[in-house]
Amino acid sequence: MAPLHLLDSFGRHFIWYTYRMKPKFRTHKEMVEMYGERDKQGLSNEPYLLAYTSTTQSLTFFGSRHVNDPEDKQFTEIASLWDQFLDSPGKKIALCEGGLRSIEGKTKEEAIRLDGDPGFICWLANQAGIEVISPEPDRALEVRELVGAFGAKKTVLYYFVRRIYQWARTDFRWQPNVNHYIESFIETFPRDELESFEMTRENLFELFKKETGQELSLIERATLSNLKNPGRNEVATKSSEYRNETIFETIRRYKTDGYSVFAVYGSGHAIVLEPALKALYSA
Repeated sequence: MAPLHLLDSFGRHFIWYTYRMKPKFRTHKEMVEMYGERDKQGLSNEPYLLAYTSTTQSLTFFGSRHVNDPEDKQFTEIASLWDQFLDSPGKKIALCEGGLRSIEGKTKEEAIRLDGDPGFICWLANQAGIEVISPEPDRALEVRELVGAFGAKKTVLYYFVRRIYQWARTDFRWQPNVNHYIESFIETFPRDELESFEMTRENLFELFKKETGQELSLIERATLSNLKNPGRNEVATKSSEYRNETIFETIRRYKTDGYSVFAVYGSGHAIVLEPALKALYSA
């Protein structure tokens, strides 16, 4: 079975169109409401776990808090669930968020400090000899659709803030150079979709200031969090919809092919996908 990342752009677009209509996802408004209820119940620091098991296969979907502290209890929880997953029957596949992480020569602690839960699941899968993939939409196609809906500047700002926030939540002793994140963002972003916007460091900082009314701060994270939050930013909402559709379709295809699946994504993805995944594994 060809992994989703090998599908051409037409195939991806067809998946987005088809499965946008069929799976029953929670809305991002409902996601925000559920976060509020969890806060009231004292569960804001707890993972959102989905687990479905049959005699032949299973899905473990760990909705994580994105942290980079090896001492955080969620990594013990992931490791315990992973051990149970390894004991389950049949073929196995692991899914991580936001692209595969290189773990060559890294200890478990280094993988977590540098890449958080995606780094940890890549490290665990490597240790067990389990294939790990990262279902994400084709970036150029996604950018093209977002630019068409919201314009180049709002689209660029969303992706820029998402990248900066990744750096801001890491341990600065291990990732001290934010310039590396910014340069990598500029070098790899699909520029063909950006109309007349010139992708430079100066323009990105000016764009942030113009849209938010404040200078970019790498310490004050509330503004960054709001701009990347699919419950608050319409560009983030649409991007998250594309990503959730891709995650769901990947799980569906591997389930159909008889695999047990272990996925680690942010808790918002687990909340939104829960109704569709429950229906999928109840069928």
